[in-house]
Order: sequence, then C-alpha cells, then structure tokens
Amino acid sequence: MERFLPLVVSACLLAMPSKGVALDATEVVARLNALRVEANVPVLAVGLFVEGKSPQSWVLGHADSDTPLRWGSISKTFTALGLLQALKARGMDDEDPIIDVIPDPPWNNPWRVRHPMRYRDLTELCAGLSDLSLAEFNDNHPRPRARVLQTPRRLLWPPGLQHSYTNVAPGLSAWVIEQLMQEAFEPFVERTVLLPMGLRRASYHPLEGLPGGFKADGVTPIPYWHMTFPAAAGLNASLSELMTALGILLNSGKLNGREVLSADVVDKLFSPGCAGAPGLRPGIGYGAGVYGRVRSGHVFYGHGGDADGYRSRFGLLPEDQRGYVVLINTDNPRLLRRLERILEAFLTQDLARREAPSPGPVEHIDTWVGDYYPAAARFDVAGWRRGARPIVPVERAGDALLLRLSERSIKLIPVDRHRFRRETDPLATIAFYQDNGTTYLQGELGSYVRLNEGLPDWAPEE
Repeated sequence: MERFLPLVVSACLLAMPSKGVALDATEVVARLNALRVEANVPVLAVGLFVEGKSPQSWVLGHADSDTPLRWGSISKTFTALGLLQALKARGMDDEDPIIDVIPDPPWNNPWRVRHPMRYRDLTELCAGLSDLSLAEFNDNHPRPRARVLQTPRRLLWPPGLQHSYTNVAPGLSAWVIEQLMQEAFEPFVERTVLLPMGLRRASYHPLEGLPGGFKADGVTPIPYWHMTFPAAAGLNASLSELMTALGILLNSGKLNGREVLSADVVDKLFSPGCAGAPGLRPGIGYGAGVYGRVRSGHVFYGHGGDADGYRSRFGLLPEDQRGYVVLINTDNPRLLRRLERILEAFLTQDLARREAPSPGPVEHIDTWVGDYYPAAARFDVAGWRRGARPIVPVERAGDALLLRLSERSIKLIPVDRHRFRRETDPLATIAFYQDNGTTYLQGELGSYVRLNEGLPDWAPEE
C-alpha cells in the first residue's frame, strides 16, 4: 500500500496549525524559519516524511512549492539512476566492465587488465578519479561534453579500490549513457527517470522563476553557474517535485502503487559495495548516488548539494519510512548543517537507538597499528603525490585503537577482526583490510593506506 502521496503545506501553517499537521513538526519548522530570518536567507524549502502520514512541505520566504531551486550535487542521484536505467534497457549489469562494450573510453586506466572500470565504479564514485581542476570549477561557460572530454582523464588508483568524491565521474556517466543508448544524456534521463518520477519541469538549464542565488550574507548575488558537467550538479526543479521523487525512493520505486523504478534499481542506491572495505553494512558508504552515514545514532541515506548560491540536503530512513529535504538559496554551509541536525534529531527523537554491538575480539588488534596516509586525493594531486598530506597514526589503546586525525583523537572499538566503530556509532563504520601485502583503512573517516609495508604501485609518486 502506498504510504506517501504528494502534498504541499503552505507557510501560513506556521501561524496557525491546522488539522493533519503535527504540532511538533510545525514547531520544528518555526525554529528553522527563525534561523532563516537570522541568516537573511531569501528562500528556505523544507519537506518531511513520517510513516503513516502524508508528506508535509513548507516554502518560506519569496517563493512557493512550485518555485524551481537548484539542487546541486543531489543531481548525482538522478544521474546514477539514469545509468542504471540504461543498463537495464540493454540487459546489462553494473558489475560489467565498461570496456567490454565501449572499447575506447575517455580515460586512461593503467590497471585495465586486472582492474577494468565497471559501471558501478562511476555511480559509486570509485573510479580512481580526482575532482575537477580549479580552472574547470571556475569556468562559467556551457561547453559541449565532447569538448570537455577531448583529453582522456588519467586514473590515479585502480578503479573499484576506494570511494573518492568527484564531479568527474557523473560527467563520464553521462557520456557512457550516450554511448550505450545512442541518445543525448539530458533527453534520455528526462524520458526514463525525471518524467516517470514526476519531475515534469526539472531541467539542466535555467528555469523561469528560478530565484537568484546569494553569498552567505543573503544580499550579494552569485551569477547562475553553468557546470562543467551538468550531470554532476546541474538539476533545477521545485520542492514539490523533489518530494514526489524522494517518496518514490522511500517506497521501493512505487508511486500510488505503480512501479516507476524497479526495486532492484532503487536498492543499488542504498547498497554501496564497490570499495574494498568488507562488511560495512547496512549501507555505510556511497551507493549509486546516495551516501549512507550515521547521524543521530541512525543510518541516514542521502546527498547534499552546492550550486553556487544554493545549498541542499536530503536524508532518508527507508526502514522507518521517514526522511527530510532542505534547500536554501544562499551559499551558507554552516547554516545548512544546523538545519540538517535539527531535522535529523526531530525524525529520530522517538525511534529506539540501534543497540551498538558488543566489543569484539582484541587478539588481532595490533595487526592494524601503524602510520597511514590518504589513499586518494580529491584536490591538490601534486601535493598528495609529494607526500604533503598529514600522516594519520593508529595506535593501540587498551582494548581499542586510537586514530589521530588532525587535532582529533578518535577511539575505534572492535566489532570483529576487521571492522570497528566509533564510541557513538551503532554499527561498524570503519574497516581495515589487506590486499596484496598492503593494508587499507576505509569508511566514514576516509580512505587510507598504511605506510609500514611500503606504498602500493599506484601510491603518490611522479
């Protein structure tokens, strides 16, 4: 039975709660609105899903529920869905090597024999890529994809080894979709993802009525930014459309009882698995365009966005049929984090916290002691290659490990031989593993390689 139907609750409910609107939710939104006014944010859009109730949404400021807003990197979720839909149409799997069908891709993979890039490596950002260059980030001219991809990108580590956030992989996903389907990326995603999910006005181009984006002061405008890869962060659509789409994800791909996306496609969003760290389940890490992270003692699945003057975030609790989305049109990440924390605390306040696993065995704990170095580089690849990043020591601390990251000391409690959790985590969030004589640390704290054994053949070097 379908639990969520599209519903818009107007901002006037803040002044006078009406039937069907939970008082607690109204109080939460009133608190968010106070922060909006304090931070001088022209538009704040908020949506809530709570099991057994119709979705509630509020648009506060100079806009309404149908006003388009920029989603930023939430676009990656829909690009991943587009690639999964293309694979399904071709009868292919995301574990398949790309080179089997596309023999001359626009990247150089030195490890292509033993580690060919798979479609999954693109959707889960495990492709071995750094991020866009500073020049590409600063380029505000829309350019044809073919021109941007004229020079092949060189992979910096074997694909599938580890997650490293990048805006390049979604751009390559768009190119791959075009090769598989012989159709331009934008119309294909519109036909197979956006329209079926109810995003009828969604566009990778400026939309009429789009409110301006501003710097953190809420006054200084930021011009509309054309992304080097629109597939990474270019979607524009309204809160009401995004609420409909997220309701579909919460309902295993169904809208009003009708299948819009197959359940196996939706499941890939919540099932990260391309990186080597074993056993970080359920869902810790980056699935197909969706992060699984521990927040308020629960695993929220979602994504954030930054679109130069706009910030966004959604978080879902599929097992509890709960979720939220929040969008603002100022470049104020600090405010967005405050809004996220309030919404996540509200959604989990009456949920039983997952009981943390008992401490695991300690006889193998010394196996993982040593100095670690970042195993991936999103920016400043040259500095990373020079070994300029800080060393991360991992030490024995009684029956636990102590990881020293910058000025923080983080206690890691064993769950089993390979997996660990922080003191407040309800499940394993960090994993150690060994491959070809090299030790890796992966999980919510990032990806690292131990230095004791010497660096692997892909490690920082010219």
